[in-house]
Amino acid sequence: MRLYISLPSSGYMAILQLFSFILFSCQCKRHYVYSDTARYRMVFDMESRIPDNSEVTMAELKLYQRAVHHKRFTVERKNHRAVNNARVSIYWVEVLPNGSNRTSLVDSRLIPIHETGWKSFDVTQAVHYWSKTQKKTPMHLEVWIEGERPGSYAAEMAKSVHFTTQEQTDNTLGKPELILYTLNLEEYG
Repeated sequence: MRLYISLPSSGYMAILQLFSFILFSCQCKRHYVYSDTARYRMVFDMESRIPDNSEVTMAELKLYQRAVHHKRFTVERKNHRAVNNARVSIYWVEVLPNGSNRTSLVDSRLIPIHETGWKSFDVTQAVHYWSKTQKKTPMHLEVWIEGERPGSYAAEMAKSVHFTTQEQTDNTLGKPELILYTLNLEEYG
């Protein structure tokens, strides 16, 4: 048994006209969100940092930001709102046995683009994750730098944020630091 639905010819034409208007006549603007993220990986040997019989109560990642003053960044474009900040996010990277990675966000904030100085991020959660899963391997952190809002101009301005890297000599100012605050469990256990 077949069931047919019959529409009056005027109803059928109305639906057809509606679909053709939506599909062919719609002058919709397409907006593409542009987000270009800079990523930097840092690796810290953790075994020697945490004393035996102690617990990490707080961990802080300190990064030294170097301001870059280019003429192209100081002149604002006429069609864009001013961009003064960039979003900096710190991710803990879990290296899985099959070689792939899993990331977890541990801290994120807006930082001024044109400043020089130390920026501190709370990475306590990353150290706790690491201590529960991968105690025999180094701890991996990733720093992501993005525009403060969607769009190519904000992403371009975020490219002016630079932190010093781990590949520097020991006496270079601003080498990234991982500071651990521990509690001795024998004394305060």
